[in-house]
Amino acid sequence: MAGTLKNFYETLGVPRSATDEQIKTAYRKLILKFHPDKNVGDVYFEDWSKKIIEAFEVLSDPQLRAEYDQVYDEHRRAAGRNFRESASRPEQQPAPEPGETASGPGETPGAEADAAPEPVAEETEEADAETAALAAINEQLPAYLNAKQEYLKAERDLKKARQQVPAPKNSYRLPLMILCLLVIAASVVWLINMPPATEKVAVAPEGTVSDISGRFIVAADKAYFFKDPQNQVRTNEYLTKGNKITVSKKYRNFYYAVFQSIANPDYKLTGWVKEEDLQPLEE
Repeated sequence: MAGTLKNFYETLGVPRSATDEQIKTAYRKLILKFHPDKNVGDVYFEDWSKKIIEAFEVLSDPQLRAEYDQVYDEHRRAAGRNFRESASRPEQQPAPEPGETASGPGETPGAEADAAPEPVAEETEEADAETAALAAINEQLPAYLNAKQEYLKAERDLKKARQQVPAPKNSYRLPLMILCLLVIAASVVWLINMPPATEKVAVAPEGTVSDISGRFIVAADKAYFFKDPQNQVRTNEYLTKGNKITVSKKYRNFYYAVFQSIANPDYKLTGWVKEEDLQPLEE
């Protein structure tokens, strides 16, 4: 029927302010009572089960419920305006008999035409247009709600499907692992085949060189090695404080020292170190 709107709250038997839990409880009770399987072939139960399901699907979705409430309120306001307008309109007078006028016998038709007010056509047309528009909205509302509901369901299903799709496996992992293994293997081969470090030959200074033997410890923050102690030719190699070295010769204020790394036997430093940077090791 045009101009009518289904009252989903009345269908489920809940108030307008019902909570989601109250709506679910009412739906469960009614769907058990009117389920068509209990009365196969009964059109009454089939119709009511469809009405209950339709009402629950709209009221259980927050977005559909808000849209339905908005249209329902507009429908009630329009119905109230139509009722007040119809109640305020005067009753129509019966048509006069032939030969008589609406004002009585003996009066001329011209006088009646001058006295009778003309109807307000514009207000009537506006009311009819508003009523027709509301009727069209009410007729299209169920289809709109059903379409919106299907859209929301499809959107939820799409999100679930995207969450369940496994992440694509990285195709670059295997080649990268192979490359890392090759680099490690090449490094191991290079370390194995690397020739042992040869002891650097320091320049022998001219003058008195004493042969001594002993163990010393680096006392300075940086003890640099000198290639030629006579001309003070220094290298870029040094030992930090705390390292232990062995000395075998002495020239003026220089010791000829040898440093052997415990962690890496192939690493060795040789050269002249200033006496002031060393101190005897007390063992």
